[in-house]
Amino acid sequence: MEESLQPLSRGELPRGEVMQTPDEVAAMLRLKGLGWGIKRIARELGCSHMTVRHYVAQGSWLPYRGGGRRRVLAGLEDWVAERFRRHAGNADVVRQELLAEKGLKLSLRTVERAVAALRRELEAEARATIRFETPPGKQLQIDFGERRVLIGGESLKVYLFVATLGYSRRVYVRAFRNERQESWFAGLEGAFGHFGGVTEEVLFDNDRRLVVRHDRATVVCLDAQAVRFIREGIERGFDGVLSEAQLDFFYLPLMHSESLSDHDLLCERGRGNDPDALQHREIIARFGRYPHRNAVLGRDSTSEEASYLTGPHASF
Repeated sequence: MEESLQPLSRGELPRGEVMQTPDEVAAMLRLKGLGWGIKRIARELGCSHMTVRHYVAQGSWLPYRGGGRRRVLAGLEDWVAERFRRHAGNADVVRQELLAEKGLKLSLRTVERAVAALRRELEAEARATIRFETPPGKQLQIDFGERRVLIGGESLKVYLFVATLGYSRRVYVRAFRNERQESWFAGLEGAFGHFGGVTEEVLFDNDRRLVVRHDRATVVCLDAQAVRFIREGIERGFDGVLSEAQLDFFYLPLMHSESLSDHDLLCERGRGNDPDALQHREIIARFGRYPHRNAVLGRDSTSEEASYLTGPHASF
């Protein structure tokens, strides 16, 4: 059944409705053209069906012109905005100053409506500037940024490794030509040296570059640099300040290595009685690699490996 749509006057929204952006209105009209109903479009776009009905009937986005009633604060927009920000969003103080300085006696509700957009701006600014702080020595926060710079007259993209201490907010920045794993590791080592120590934990943002590749079988493949990184950490005593739960993650590159010497080191670091660590070491000692990875990595299995993989204790 075809819906009967009657547009309101130009630019006039139903009472209580929020004005949509031109892109949102265009999406409404496209969906309507595809045969979608008003309520379905409203659910999809997260707005009232009355709003959708209005714009579909109107046929396009038009700027809101209001009902023609003169606003009581017309001409005082800049003054109100300045006072609202000065008083950190306290609309009641603004109301009192309107009476004292401008002779305007208004209800708090009227002022609240007038500063609604300003309040949303303040809230957005507050969310954007919230700092995530931790106790001293607890956390180092890592991220990469990028920008173009002129070097020898040529515009080049430079990747900026940024390390920030969670408590003091001290910053270490280093420029790289790429955002690959080796850059992350070099940046981390530089940050530890710059700050003169290691935090209890490191928080990475957008750390997909730490992974060499992620194949279709969802097996994450790390290169030998991860093992070198852990070995250097052990030499410097980093594992001596970690909890048992943290050590489980810290030692993972050694357990997943296909080098027997890495597994021997893992046993030396107190994991010699760990059943999982021992099981991994036994497999490497027997086969020199993990047969479980052969199919995923395109390696041919030996007859002994194939027989092992069909056994009852082949899986971890």
